[in-house]
Amino acid sequence: MAETPEISVAVCTYNRADVLPKCLESLTNQTIDSNLFEVLIIDNNSTDNTKKIADDFCEKYNNFRYVFETRQGHSQARNRAIAEAKGKYLAYIDDDETVNREFAQSILDCFNETDADVIGAQLFTWVDSPKKPVFYNPKIYDFDLGTERKQMTPPGFDFGFGCGHSCFKKSLFDEVGLFSENFGIINGKLQMGEDSEMGYRLLKAGKKFYYEPKMKVRHKLRPKELEFIGSLKRSYNVGAGIGKIIKNDLPLLKKLKKIAAPFAYAIQFLFLFPFYWIKGPGFFAKKLRNVFFAFGVAKNVL
Repeated sequence: MAETPEISVAVCTYNRADVLPKCLESLTNQTIDSNLFEVLIIDNNSTDNTKKIADDFCEKYNNFRYVFETRQGHSQARNRAIAEAKGKYLAYIDDDETVNREFAQSILDCFNETDADVIGAQLFTWVDSPKKPVFYNPKIYDFDLGTERKQMTPPGFDFGFGCGHSCFKKSLFDEVGLFSENFGIINGKLQMGEDSEMGYRLLKAGKKFYYEPKMKVRHKLRPKELEFIGSLKRSYNVGAGIGKIIKNDLPLLKKLKKIAAPFAYAIQFLFLFPFYWIKGPGFFAKKLRNVFFAFGVAKNVL
């Protein structure tokens, strides 16, 4: 591998030895030369056989590198990747995701052909279950904006891409700083927002975001993630993270509107829930998740 690869791809992982091999395998068959990119396996203090899996890949592929990060947390792992990365561009994918063969090439093409600072992939989800979960709706979990490359701008795009399907110019972190360690899952505790906070910060700094459909990611959803109560809790926590991010930029009147919003949504939901149910369980769950999200935002805006 070259001393200065063009791209560093970071896989931040914690106790996911069951899915990690497929993720890493998808990075071994890229269309560009392996000298142009490195794969960083950031082991966030796993206690399963993650290290053995990583060592096997590193032994077989000289552009793979294993890093053990003892500080627990999504942000801590992502920041360790920034410190370790040798590439001009730093892509993150999650350990339960796989990428297409053109993943790395599409990153180089997009950066070379646009003025992008951050690139987001086309994301598709699939469910690891012989039976489709009742409340699963791919339109909620997928990130598919079609087959044309496009620039993403606020309003409507205020928090960037999810880190599990995005790539950054590494120099951005010298300008705006690292991922906030006040966000992200820590020791298994469900809290969200490290990628949204970074995206919000970069957009405020005027950085340019592009959707690149040739950069494709498939995300494996486990049935447990789609359980009704669990999905509501996740929506609430996502909202709570958003509330923490925006509270310092909102004037008092807008804060009051954010606090009032969930009650209005809840009343609307109670009035219309028979119609929502007729539309289908997935639609019903989506509307209820919106209510929980709004309550999460309201919790933290003051």
